[in-house]
Formats: sequence, C-alpha cells, structure tokens
Amino acid sequence: MAAELAASTFPVTPPADAVAMIEAALSGESPLALVDVRTEGAFRAAHIVGAVRQRQADLSSCTNSTPIAFYCQTNAASRQGAYDHLRDHPGHTVYAFGGITALEGAGAPTEGGDAPNHNACVAEDYAARTAAWRARPLAIGLGVGGGVALLLLALALCVLLRRRQQPKARAVSLPERAGMSQRA
Repeated sequence: MAAELAASTFPVTPPADAVAMIEAALSGESPLALVDVRTEGAFRAAHIVGAVRQRQADLSSCTNSTPIAFYCQTNAASRQGAYDHLRDHPGHTVYAFGGITALEGAGAPTEGGDAPNHNACVAEDYAARTAAWRARPLAIGLGVGGGVALLLLALALCVLLRRRQQPKARAVSLPERAGMSQRA
C-alpha cells in the first residue's frame, strides 16, 4: 500500500517537455531510454518511436548518465514504472511521461509494429530502433505544404536535368551573323 501511495505521487513530466526530450533523443542530441509499460497489443498498434516494451526491455546496462522515461496509456502505470525503477536503482534519472494520448497530442512521433528485444540503454540498439524514423523524407511532419514543396523541388530538378541534356546553342559572332543574313 505504501508503494502504491508513493508511486501515485511520482511527478508526471508535462507532455511538451517529454516530447522535447524524445525529439532530442531521436536527433542524437541526448540519450534517453524510453520504456512503454502497456500491453503488447497496444504497443504493436502504436508506440513512440524508439521505445521498448517494459517486459522486453533490458535496463541492466543503464547508468546514471542515461535517463529512463516510462509511459503508458494514462498516467498511473508510467508513475508506477518510474517509481519501481528508481526504488530498485537509486541515483538513476527517471521520468514518468504519462499517457501516450497526451504525448501524441503534444507531437510525439509514433509508429506501429512488433517489439524486438533490445537493450534500452545501449546506443547501438537505440540507433537500430530509430534508424527508419530518422531516414524518413524531410517533408514528413510538414503536412500538405511540405508535400507540395517536395513536389515542386522534384519538378525543378527534372527541369534542370532536362536542360543539361539538351544541346547547347553555339554562340555566333557578329561577322558570322552578318554573313548569315547576306546568304538568306
């Protein structure tokens, strides 16, 4: 009962701050182990890019220099996960990011799919989990305007390439031009 009361008072990071931390981790600016405490089905349906499922996450190599953030469907399970980890690993930097719905609403990037086993605190595993997301076209996230801009850029490239393939006109000097007009 005491553990439940303590976990229920664990602070939840505001969604905008959580998304800023997620984006910094995705861009490689700062480390973050992101742990989804929801069911496997919920994870497969949609999870935050780079996250691992708690039941499949290996947090054993996490050190005090790698922050660990837990999120769930609402707030309670993320608080409990953060509380439990901090209780078992004093000194670690631990966050409760709250629910995925609020995180998505604040702009957290999500994807669907299976949950492979990964060591959540090893940079190579994190890089493997987020490689597809980082390789997406620049227009992703820019909405329709970004798609139109990308289309215009492609069109401009096509025009430039076509111009390069056309034979160039030869410069004609004034005496040659005068000779041409006399021949005609």
